[in-house]
Amino acid sequence: MPTQQHFAHLPKPVKEHLIRYRYVCGIRDNSLREKLLQEPKLTLDKCLDSRRAAEATKLQMQAMTNQSNESSDVNALKSSSDKSNARMIDDCKFCGKSHERNREKCPVYGRVCKKCKKESHVASKCHLHERKTRSKKKKPKAPKSSSKETSRK
Repeated sequence: MPTQQHFAHLPKPVKEHLIRYRYVCGIRDNSLREKLLQEPKLTLDKCLDSRRAAEATKLQMQAMTNQSNESSDVNALKSSSDKSNARMIDDCKFCGKSHERNREKCPVYGRVCKKCKKESHVASKCHLHERKTRSKKKKPKAPKSSSKETSRK
């Protein structure tokens, strides 16, 4: 950055203008640079004050962002561990094993049963046999005629 020595031969208003211009052009923050260039009566003191304020604001915003990220990470860890414990299934009705309560997490999801040829369960958990036995149990049995009744007639 140029110092006062570089502009010693120039009149004071021109020196200040050049220093201010070089200072503004050296600012990396585009929004701050644009704001300073739009200022009609910009002085070197205003440039310095604006840049200090912008840097302080940037540091505060970073601190706030880091603080909120840290707290959300902690909350995310707590909530994910709580959910994982609550979402476990002990005896899956499709595979018979323990896994997360999510159909896609079941090891037999998408596989074909050897017993009934339907998807997403194993033969040991197949309900085909149960359906047949249930239907037999539900049918009312016809009363058997006793041998005594037939002999009387």
